Amino acid sequence: MIGRCGRLGLQLTIFRLFEGKFHLLLLDLLSKMTSFEAYNARENVTAAFCDYYKNGIPSDASDLVRERIAVGRKYGLTTEALARLDVGLTQAILINIVSVSV
Repeated sequence: MIGRCGRLGLQLTIFRLFEGKFHLLLLDLLSKMTSFEAYNARENVTAAFCDYYKNGIPSDASDLVRERIAVGRKYGLTTEALARLDVGLTQAILINIVSVSV
């Protein structure tokens, strides 16, 4: 999958595809057919998060990340469920950031 690539530019492109049509995915009515690019981008981002969790959390990850994953595991969330939650969390955080261009 494209999301497994470590290149930041490609990851940003994938995220922008996802973000641009995020509102269509929220409806979840035939989203795979009505917003194909955004659907695929979301699946790629989810796959990247899954790889991140499967490869072990880096030692320099924040306590927030470590604890959120620990709580999710404690309550039986699968790796995919954690990844999908983080896709939503990332979207919520980034929507609320004011963009600044230089």
